[in-house]
Amino acid sequence: MKRAVRARALGGALLLTVIATAQTAQAQEDVCTRSYTENQRLRKQGKLKAARDALISCVSPTCPAMVQTDCATWLTQLDQQMPSIVVAATGPDGSEVANVAVREGNVLIAGSLDGRPIPLDPGTHELEFLYAGVPAVKQSIMVREGEQNRRIAVSFAPAWTPPPPGTPPPERSYGLAVAGSVIGGLGVASVAAFIGLGTSGQSEFDELDETCGSQAPAANRFSCSEDQIDSVQAKLTAADVLLGVGAGLTAIGLTLVIVEFATAPASASVGIGPGGAQLSVRF
Repeated sequence: MKRAVRARALGGALLLTVIATAQTAQAQEDVCTRSYTENQRLRKQGKLKAARDALISCVSPTCPAMVQTDCATWLTQLDQQMPSIVVAATGPDGSEVANVAVREGNVLIAGSLDGRPIPLDPGTHELEFLYAGVPAVKQSIMVREGEQNRRIAVSFAPAWTPPPPGTPPPERSYGLAVAGSVIGGLGVASVAAFIGLGTSGQSEFDELDETCGSQAPAANRFSCSEDQIDSVQAKLTAADVLLGVGAGLTAIGLTLVIVEFATAPASASVGIGPGGAQLSVRF
């Protein structure tokens, strides 16, 4: 009697197991069939991301072989059609950052950036990029089917705002221009000294040449003293040195002035005055 009861209980359990297995297999097959047909509808609607999720379901080894084959082929085709973006973000200091979330509406499509492409459906997307401590950055982009790895640059640096109208420009110290003027002035003074000293030395040289030099009468020729010759040579040598120094200082001073005003912001205005048209340039 006990054996019969045990046999019937074992048979009942076995039957329940078979039924449960059959139901599970049927449910899985229903999922495969539903994914098989659903992905085609989603692709026609341009919802490629949802279509891809459906295809991943129907390539499961638990799906029928024919379904697996078709879904695998469609998945390969879909991966070539699905657009994607690669986001490069810089923080407030200009350095590259990765802890940036990407959101579209209420949907988080990326929790952070890892350099890999982010898939999107074809069409227009209103994206919001989030970085801790600063306002979110929003961008509207249009991605097209087959457009992959499109680079999107995002900067969280503070935006520059123009000053209110009528705000005077910041004062400039014009330090380079002042230094250039001083150095250039020394250069001009050195050139002037060269002219004076060179003229004096040349005059003395000509006088010696006529009194005791090559132009003097035969009796006095080449009778100049060493002191006379050294004095004239010293003046001419000093004049040459002053010329070189003056030319160098003038060039340096002029360069500093040019650099100063080349980097200074300039504004120009044209007006009509009593004497006609007038041009005003302000640095």
